Amino acid sequence: MLCADWEYHLGLQTYQPIYFANAAKLFPLSRDRRSGLGYVEIMRHDPGGVAAVDYALRYDPHAADLWLGLATMNLNLGNAQGYNAAMTQLQKLTPGVQFAIVRH
Repeated sequence: MLCADWEYHLGLQTYQPIYFANAAKLFPLSRDRRSGLGYVEIMRHDPGGVAAVDYALRYDPHAADLWLGLATMNLNLGNAQGYNAAMTQLQKLTPGVQFAIVRH
């Protein structure tokens, strides 16, 4: 666990995805270690990070912030279908809030 904490700490200092990936491998029982890579990809606005967010959502499908990040990433990529799918999931988690669906 200490090694995972150290890797996660390095990730927070550098925003380098490899440290978050290492932390997840070293201590997968911790939610923040498992989903850290997804969050850093959202914060980095890296379109190539969609897979990391998808991975994080497989282990934490109720994380509304991950769904919003995935929707935003898909929208920035011009992927209306991916945006709509993520927003549909987000709507299920937050029924009192209305979101826009992209029409194409």
